Amino acid sequence: MARFMLFMLPNISPEAYAEGPDVEAVEAMARYNQELLDAGVMLAGDGLHPAQDGRRVSLRDGAPVVTDGPFTEAKEVVGGYWIIQARDLDEATDWARRCPMGEGTIEVRQIFDPEDYSEAVQEAARLSHTPPDQTVER
Repeated sequence: MARFMLFMLPNISPEAYAEGPDVEAVEAMARYNQELLDAGVMLAGDGLHPAQDGRRVSLRDGAPVVTDGPFTEAKEVVGGYWIIQARDLDEATDWARRCPMGEGTIEVRQIFDPEDYSEAVQEAARLSHTPPDQTVER
C-alpha cells in the first residue's frame, strides 16, 4: 500500500470560502469521510482556514520573509486535505472521484516513502532523525 495526499481546491470565491460551508455540504462530506474510514483507507484529513488567516514564509536573498494572507498571486486555494492509503494511483483517484465537493478540483499526489529513495538518501534521512542523545549504529 502507498500513501497519497488528496488536496481539495474549491472553485469558490475567497468571500464564500470564508463564510464556510452550508450544513448539507458538511453532512455530505462527513458521509464521505466515514466511507473512507470504514474502508480503512483514511489516515488523516482536515479542512483548512481561509488563506487570509494564514501566512507564507519565503526565503529571499538568504533571509526569511513572512507574508500575511490573503495571497493575491495564488490562483488556487487549498481548502482541505486527506491522507489515504491505496494500492496505487488509480485506486487513490477512484476515492477522489467519490468526493462530494461540488465545484472544484482534487489533486492526488503520492507521498514518498523511505524505500522510494536511494540507500544514500535513506541513510541521510535516518541520521537527520536521530535524537542528539543517541548514536547511530553502522
